[in-house]
Amino acid sequence: MSDVRDAAGSTRRAPFEPSGPAAAQSALADIWRDLLGPASFTAGDDFFHVGGTSVTAIRFLQRVEKRFGPDTLTPEQLYDDPRLGALAAAVWDAVRANS
Repeated sequence: MSDVRDAAGSTRRAPFEPSGPAAAQSALADIWRDLLGPASFTAGDDFFHVGGTSVTAIRFLQRVEKRFGPDTLTPEQLYDDPRLGALAAAVWDAVRANS
């Protein structure tokens, strides 16, 4: 990920742009591992069934925003379908829509 300068001259990280749904899923799995501990996650794994809590969900959404950019994944999307594959598809759709 590269750094960019905004209009005020501040340096920030450029939003992550995955090359496809599989890359988005891999990036989300990395975030899950950071938050939930080492594990091998699959597309069908449910965030809350693998140890996620409401507090962890907030942290997860913050990291998703930091990595992919603002408005990439909403709390509603996380709670409606918390499976890794569904979240990756939502992230991929948001990234494509915002590019």
